[in-house]
Amino acid sequence: MKILAPPVEAPGLYDLTSEEYHADPCPIPSLNHTVARILHEQTPLHAFNAHPRLGAEKVKRERIMDIGTAVHALAIGKGAKITRLNFKDYRTKAAQETRDALMASGVTPLLSDDYDTVESMWPQMRAAIEDVAGAKIETLHREISAIAKQGDYWSRSMIDVMTPDLRLLIDAKTTATANPERFGKSVMNYYATAVAFYFQTLDLIDPKGKGKRRFIFIAQERDCPEAITYHELDHSALTYADNLMQRARLRWAMCQASNTWPAYDRGPHIVYPNPWDIDVDGAEQISASE
Repeated sequence: MKILAPPVEAPGLYDLTSEEYHADPCPIPSLNHTVARILHEQTPLHAFNAHPRLGAEKVKRERIMDIGTAVHALAIGKGAKITRLNFKDYRTKAAQETRDALMASGVTPLLSDDYDTVESMWPQMRAAIEDVAGAKIETLHREISAIAKQGDYWSRSMIDVMTPDLRLLIDAKTTATANPERFGKSVMNYYATAVAFYFQTLDLIDPKGKGKRRFIFIAQERDCPEAITYHELDHSALTYADNLMQRARLRWAMCQASNTWPAYDRGPHIVYPNPWDIDVDGAEQISASE
């Protein structure tokens, strides 16, 4: 499938910068996984307030996020611009002013120690990506945005790495632990819905690939870069996540069509104790033993 350049005027694959993608370049405000997840976990009003073209406020950046951003950009050879700051921390005014000026110009600054961490990580992350893909990084789609339209509403996904046939997607994650069991729980709790949302978006522009895609997470530890594990959802996990995201898409379409973004039902909501909180017999036994 041909890679298109902005402006976004039709569904397809686009080569957008991170800034263009996150600002939402679609003809009308579009749905991405972040907002879909908020629709699932909270309310349409929360989703409205998180959307860049509706009610969003600026997202606060954190050092850990910048490390992940830097490893990602260097490993895939595309993305954020990175520079090293010769400061140990941001306690001094000079460090803060230098950091803020670089961020304002679109550069991701890294403290000396953080830069050293990134330098130890990214070559191994690139090797892991190429191992999973079975191809050199230069031959893969990197940070390509999938833009889809379903009925009257639009959706979008920016994919870390993808094979040109759109069948294998790879997401690089930096983490405190790549322990298979512990990171697997993170995938189920936080990232499974992203897989489903990305697949749904791609299925709209590449229907022949529906049911034929794979999504692999690569987890790499920040403190031990050699510790890398691969993770993939099983069928039941993907089905569960797919149902959640289909509901979020329907909710988005209904809110956008009616231009109403309700919060929670005000209630009153009945509050009740847990069964063990009212175990009178158990309480009497404890009192008797005392």
